[in-house]
Amino acid sequence: MNTTKKLQECYKALERLVKGCPRISDFSGIELSQITNSIVSQEAGHDKGYIKNDRDNHQGIVQAIKDAKKSPESSTLSKSEITERHNKKIKSVKKRLTLTEEALEKALSREIVLLARLQELENDLNRLNNVMDIRQK
Repeated sequence: MNTTKKLQECYKALERLVKGCPRISDFSGIELSQITNSIVSQEAGHDKGYIKNDRDNHQGIVQAIKDAKKSPESSTLSKSEITERHNKKIKSVKKRLTLTEEALEKALSREIVLLARLQELENDLNRLNNVMDIRQK
C-alpha cells in the first residue's frame, strides 16, 4: 500500500471518528477533543505511530485532526447525543466483558481437564515399580 492510499485511509478514519461511527469499538463514543494522531492511525488500520507531525506529507491530516478537535461540533453536541455515545460505549464494553468472561471460563475448564489428566498419568507412573516419586521427602 503506497503512502497516498494510507493517508486516504487516515482521512476516512478521521471522518468516521468525527461522525461517531468508528470501526474499532474502543473508539466508539469518543469525544472530538480526544481524537489524536494515534487514534486516527489505528482506526485507519495502521500502527499507533504512523501519523507524524514532522512529516511533510502528513501535515494535511495532522491539521485536519487539529481542526476536528477544535470543531464547534465538539461543544454543541446535545446531551442526548452525548448520552447515546456513552451508552454505545457501555454496551460495547459490556459485550467485550461478556466475551472475555466466556473465554476465561472455557480456558479454566480446559485447565481443569488437563490437571485431572495429568494427575491420572502421574498416578499411572507411580504404580510402576521402577519409577520413584520425586515429590516424596
